[in-house]
Amino acid sequence: MNPLATWHLMFQKPAFESAQLRHVVDSLKAAGNFGGFPLQSATYTRDTADLGYVDLTFKITNPITQDVFADMAKYLMVVAAGLEKAPLPLYFAIMQHSLNELSIDYHIYDSKNVDIYYWQAPPIIAAPEPPKNDLRFR
Repeated sequence: MNPLATWHLMFQKPAFESAQLRHVVDSLKAAGNFGGFPLQSATYTRDTADLGYVDLTFKITNPITQDVFADMAKYLMVVAAGLEKAPLPLYFAIMQHSLNELSIDYHIYDSKNVDIYYWQAPPIIAAPEPPKNDLRFR
């Protein structure tokens, strides 16, 4: 049986908005996996004046190295920025940075639970999509 991992993500406000955190949850649920690991759940669990909380639970099917862990943590920032489908130069504009440069801190527990803190906004974010209910006349 594959063990489960639970990641508790904490995003500082106002650097991250609630809509960005909902996008993270919706994107992961739509994909059904996180970094190739089968996703069990993704939930926007709490919202306070200072932090937004997202919890992820997934099955660990292969060992996660430190480099893979760092890329997975950075990828969550990419998704929060709305850049998961962006051209590669934009995607790598975030991924090329270290966790320290992106102000991402973490604590890994022996139980495979992880707390990850995102203290600053991504260096690049996607432009918001226009509302779909706009009426335009010619």
